[in-house]
Amino acid sequence: MEVFTIAAWEIWNLRNGKIFEQQQPTVQLWIVKFKEQVLLHLHRVSEGMKQQILQWIQLFH
Repeated sequence: MEVFTIAAWEIWNLRNGKIFEQQQPTVQLWIVKFKEQVLLHLHRVSEGMKQQILQWIQLFH
């Protein structure tokens, strides 16, 4: 469930960048920001799940 919150948060941040800072949102930028946030949240995950999450996040290019 946390993954969906992170995804929505990064979409919101891209939207704010477009509206307030005239930045151009892209899917690639969203993926980069999403990965960064997931990696920052890894300290909250049990050791057993960390490896699975790292493998899963590698699937995004």
